[in-house]
Amino acid sequence: MITQQLIDYIKQQQQMGKSHEEIASVLHGQGWQQADIDQGFASAQSGAPAPMATGGELPKARQIFDEAWAFYKAKFNTLIIISIISTAAYFVIGFLIGYSGVGSETVELAETPILVGAGVGILALIAVAVWSYLAQVFVIKDGAENISWQEGFKRSKSKILPIITTGILVFLAVFGGAILLIIPGLIFAFWFSQSSYIVVTENLQNVEALKRSKHYVKGRVWPLFCKQFYIGIISLGVSLIAGILASIIESGALAAGASPSLAMGMNDAASLIVGLIWAPVALTYTFYLYKHLRETRP
Repeated sequence: MITQQLIDYIKQQQQMGKSHEEIASVLHGQGWQQADIDQGFASAQSGAPAPMATGGELPKARQIFDEAWAFYKAKFNTLIIISIISTAAYFVIGFLIGYSGVGSETVELAETPILVGAGVGILALIAVAVWSYLAQVFVIKDGAENISWQEGFKRSKSKILPIITTGILVFLAVFGGAILLIIPGLIFAFWFSQSSYIVVTENLQNVEALKRSKHYVKGRVWPLFCKQFYIGIISLGVSLIAGILASIIESGALAAGASPSLAMGMNDAASLIVGLIWAPVALTYTFYLYKHLRETRP
C-alpha cells in the first residue's frame, strides 16, 4: 500500500530534477514494490492523496514481516551502525561505572563524587538507549528519503524528552491498571503500545499520544496481540539459535585450551552479535505494524 510519505518523496525528488528511473531505483532499493511505485508516481502527478484503507483490517503478520525484512535488508548498514554505536556507548559507560567501584564494599557513602558520577553515568546510559532507539525509528520512518545514521541521530534529538515523558505516563497507566487487576493492565499495555511511534511520526506527546494510540488499537487488541506474538516467536527462535551457537563456540574454545573467562567472553560476544543483527528487524516490524494500524484507522 502506498503512503502519503511515498508520494511526497516522489514529488520532492522530481522538484530536484531526478528522473523517473532514478527515483524508482532508490525506491526499489528501499523495498517498495513496482505496483506501489507506479501508483505513487500516478498520485504525485495527479495530486491525489494516498488511499486509506477504511475496513479496519490489518494485513497478515507474514506480509508485515516481509515488508519489514525488505526494508531491513536495504538499510542494513545504517541500522547496524546505530546498534553498534549504542552498544559501544553502553560498554564505555558501564566500564566507567564499574571502574568507580559502585556497588562494591570498598565504596563508602562519604565518597559522594563517585556516587554522583555513577548516577550521571546511569542517566547517560538511559539517554543513549533512548536516543539510539529514536535514531533507528527515524531511519525507518524516513526510509523513502534514504537518510544516513548521522541524520537519524540529528533528527531524533528533539524527541528524547517527549519520548521519556510519554513513556513514564504509559508505565504509570499500565502499572496502575495492573495493581487493580491484571487484565486492565494488559489491556492498557496494548492500548498505549503505539505511543512512542506516535510521538515520532505525529508530533503528539504525553496524554495526546496515549489517546491516539488507544484510538488505533481499541477493538483490535486480539489481532494486535497475534501479530506481536508472531514476531515474538521468531525472536525467541533467534535467541535460542544464538544461545546454541554461543554454547558451541564456548565449548570449542575450552576444548582448544582457552581459559574459562575467555571462553565465556566469546560466548557473550556471539550472543551480542546476534542481538545487534536481529534487534533492528524486530523494531522495523513493530513500526510497520504501527503504520498499518494508522492507515487502517485514520
